[in-house]
Amino acid sequence: MSAGRMYGGRSMGAMVIASWLAITGCAGSETGNGQRPERPRRPVAVEMRLVAPGSQTLIMADREGTSFEIEAAFVYADTLDLILPSGESCDALPAAVSPDAASCGAQSDRLRVSGGWVVDLVSGAFDPPLDGLEIVEGAFERIELKIRPGARGLGPDGAVGDGDPLDGASLDVMGTVALDGGPTPFGLTLDLNVTARFGESTIFVADDTDLLELTLDVRPWLESLSLGSCIAAGAVPTVDGVLRLEAADRQACGNVANAVRSGLSATGQARARDMPAQSNR
Repeated sequence: MSAGRMYGGRSMGAMVIASWLAITGCAGSETGNGQRPERPRRPVAVEMRLVAPGSQTLIMADREGTSFEIEAAFVYADTLDLILPSGESCDALPAAVSPDAASCGAQSDRLRVSGGWVVDLVSGAFDPPLDGLEIVEGAFERIELKIRPGARGLGPDGAVGDGDPLDGASLDVMGTVALDGGPTPFGLTLDLNVTARFGESTIFVADDTDLLELTLDVRPWLESLSLGSCIAAGAVPTVDGVLRLEAADRQACGNVANAVRSGLSATGQARARDMPAQSNR
């Protein structure tokens, strides 16, 4: 796995919101004896990526205006939870019939998918892929993805290999920072335990849903920090020509780990949609 997980060689992964009435109309209606409407399960794909609205590239800026462009970014994710509406119990939903299915966990308010996965935050792809996950149709309040440090052999297919940047870390980012001397490479590797949350409004999985698309705005990640002046003052160490942001002096620059943790835990967008016709899936 480690030999195949080169930054430039990730597979590309690939969500339209339908109404609850459309879901119940397609999936079955309330019966005269008061039984719940049918809630069939269907296979969907899942993607999670960083975005920077208004830009074609992934740009983070610190509070001084120094721009950091992300070229590659990966996290290790442990579990994916689909949170049910208030008062609804997972135990009342149709049972999972596939090993690649969201099923009831210890908490009755959610469907859970157990990982782990390496997630490419540029392409959105999960490794191993989440291309045909079986999810019950209906409404969900939000989606949660638990991010934690990886270790060799974790995941069904051993998604983290020996020497992988995520062996012992949960986030690995590479890119360039715009300095007076031109673009300079930077790296950021952190071992965080954080839950990324998606869904500012109800998420509907309908009978035409093929894709759950999760996006998180990367722009606020560094806005509380003073990394530009810190780099100029030598307070951000360089290893093999790469600025290591995780090793920046906290007193002078601010706490990089806390800032990134805050960005990852901020509520992102979740959309349920049909698969684009031009998809490579």
